[in-house]
Order: sequence, then C-alpha cells, then structure tokens
Amino acid sequence: MSHAIYKYQIPGASTFAFAVAMPVNARILTVQAQHQAICIWAMVNTSAPMEWRYFNVFSTGWEIGDWSEGSYLATVQFLDGSYVLHVFEGSAPKPAT
Repeated sequence: MSHAIYKYQIPGASTFAFAVAMPVNARILTVQAQHQAICIWAMVNTSAPMEWRYFNVFSTGWEIGDWSEGSYLATVQFLDGSYVLHVFEGSAPKPAT
C-alpha cells in the first residue's frame, strides 16, 4: 500500500457544486487558495479504487439549503479578503423529483 498527497483544484470559479474522483478513504488535509484557485489537498492510498466525493462552495450571505448538513472544510479568501468562500463536503445530490 502506497500513500501520497494529491492536490485537487476546484473547477472554475462559476462552478459552486462539483464532484471530484478521489481514491477511496482519501483524507482531506486542507483546503486553501493557490494561484487564484481553490485547491483541496488529500492524503490518498494510490492503489485504492476511485470514488466520487461531493463538494459545494458558498459565498458569505448565500442560502445553503440542504448543504447545512454537509461537513465544513474551510474558508478561503481572495482579493485581500474582499471575496470570501466557504467549502463544504456532503453526500451525493438527491435526484430531482
């Protein structure tokens, strides 16, 4: 079993709900801004099969709906604190009815 730390960049700034394929049981270490992008660093078992992990990003003051049950990961600031985003991990989205 081999482990490594992988970085996952959150897709474009206009995408606030997204899924990332990570090895099963990846342990998220931190979420921070790097080069004007939000990145997730995780310790992974490089030989584990992949699974989808679900995330959402909210700006301060936004309604968060069902994500209130998600796990808070971090707050990331851009433009000297003028733009503040909050990152959560949750479960797979529920199908529309």
